[in-house]
Amino acid sequence: MGTYQTVAAPFSSRVIAQFPREHHLVKNGSLGDRFDEGTYLYSDSATPCIWIFSIALQRKIKVQDFKSYPLKFPFKDPSCLTRNTQTMTREMSKMYKKDAHDDNMIAMETSNQIHTRAQMRAAKNTWCVLDVSTMDDNASSGMGKVCSCAGMA
Repeated sequence: MGTYQTVAAPFSSRVIAQFPREHHLVKNGSLGDRFDEGTYLYSDSATPCIWIFSIALQRKIKVQDFKSYPLKFPFKDPSCLTRNTQTMTREMSKMYKKDAHDDNMIAMETSNQIHTRAQMRAAKNTWCVLDVSTMDDNASSGMGKVCSCAGMA
């Protein structure tokens, strides 16, 4: 049931959802905030609504009345948010640190050709060392003696 408006927004782009006065998320109908900022997640398949991740509520919500900003990405540049609080900044910095750690782990695993947990354990427990000082008949092929040392981490 997705329309062009609901499916054309890029993932994690900025979205502002507008709520009617009677909505359960509106605290004070006359003077309270009747909007919520978040990031686009996906279009609902059964209704003309979308799912967004509400940054203030820290959960996903389904909204129908919204304004999409396809060129603004709050997780990349938090300054595009209407309300950029200290709490949001702290949460995003935690997220960036966790993502950087995950990226480093992926880069290490990719460089070592380690793709499974079993391969990771094998790489930690066994190290193959090229012993250049004891070259044997394989000198013509450039191969030295290979030793296996168990238990080195």
